[in-house]
Amino acid sequence: MTTIDSVSKAEAIPYQEEGIKETIESIVIALILAFVFRAFIVEAFVIPTGSMAPTLYGAHGTLVCEDCGMEFAYGLRDLDDTRRSIPILSTSRIECPNCNHINTNLETSDDKLNAEKGDRILVLKWPFDFGGELLDPDRWDVTVFKDPSDGVTNFIKRLVGLPNEVLMILDGDVYTVPLRELDEETLAAVNKNRHEKYLFRSKQQNKRLRSLTSLPTNVMQSLDQKFTITRKTKEAQDALWYVVYDHDHTPVKLDPDQPR
Repeated sequence: MTTIDSVSKAEAIPYQEEGIKETIESIVIALILAFVFRAFIVEAFVIPTGSMAPTLYGAHGTLVCEDCGMEFAYGLRDLDDTRRSIPILSTSRIECPNCNHINTNLETSDDKLNAEKGDRILVLKWPFDFGGELLDPDRWDVTVFKDPSDGVTNFIKRLVGLPNEVLMILDGDVYTVPLRELDEETLAAVNKNRHEKYLFRSKQQNKRLRSLTSLPTNVMQSLDQKFTITRKTKEAQDALWYVVYDHDHTPVKLDPDQPR
């Protein structure tokens, strides 16, 4: 004779095993989808350095200027960067961006290992996998790419140069000219200079070479006639504005090297 309790226990065992199996399958599927999503669609990055500041902050400390009282961020070493060439600093001298006072009494420094982490960003990856004019990156976009020298380190920069063009930055302005608009002599000189730069940067050049060879005068004159200034979009310009001086934070006293 079978009792009610024994029947309930017998039926509970298959249901319990099936529930555990479904849970494991759900976890595995979720992990697979997460890896696929990260690899091809969207990936999260942490800004390592302050080279994009103040648009994007890397590892940094926050300080209230002891002269004008303005709060600002200053760069610190990325705590996850294990490169030995970057020293750990025990003291820092930080110039206030508002009043130019040199702050030396800092509560946050590299050796205390309490820097704030860099900003987190989500990078949309799938458009570049499909390619095409409509999906290719545009000038002034913030992009993430691998360091060409090691293929591992992530760089986060604002895109300035596009393929098949010559680019020059002069007094903060970006000048460009498409390669198709150059004559053969100018194009040959530019390609030669580009190759020399590659050898120089990859340390394959003659050890006695200390600097790059300048382009010939006639080539520079030809480029100068074709260069046009590439204007920033309104979105890019708005992202680059920052306060130069805030009169609500006037300095209490002026150091000898501070501007009047």
